[in-house]
Amino acid sequence: MAPEYEFRPAWRLDDPQLMSDAKEFWRELKMLGPAEIERRASELIMVAYHLGKPVAVSTANLAMVDQLRCRCAMYRCAVALDHRRHHLSYQISGLSRDVLEQWSLEHPEEEICGMAANIEASQYRSGKQREPMWPEYGLHLNFVGYTNKGQQLRVAWFKHAILPEGRK
Repeated sequence: MAPEYEFRPAWRLDDPQLMSDAKEFWRELKMLGPAEIERRASELIMVAYHLGKPVAVSTANLAMVDQLRCRCAMYRCAVALDHRRHHLSYQISGLSRDVLEQWSLEHPEEEICGMAANIEASQYRSGKQREPMWPEYGLHLNFVGYTNKGQQLRVAWFKHAILPEGRK
């Protein structure tokens, strides 16, 4: 039976408790250096908790994606090792997409067309990455191409997005 998770939105809230919990999560995983931890704390979208402890974190930075000729929220998430077999990455990603889409709708001046992700997780290479669409948990993260580093680039387009006109 899958554990129960509590998801707390954090996007643009500057919530000190959520930021502190995310920083502690990253320190425990030993996945980021001190400067990167501070930078990413300001990019928090969502923190997932199990029994009061943070077990997954999602972040995004807003950037132009040259390949797509539009601005996207460049998405990242990390899940604690002992929670990686419970579809938590899909759950937090789908909820994060919803938060980002609503924010984008409320801030049209930012011209954010979707949530994009460079897929780095090696466990998806042989199976899941061969599927062009990932509809799980409302995520709708679809394959659009490869990065210069050979990673898959996937995008969940926002319903209200308007793409710029194509140029030669």
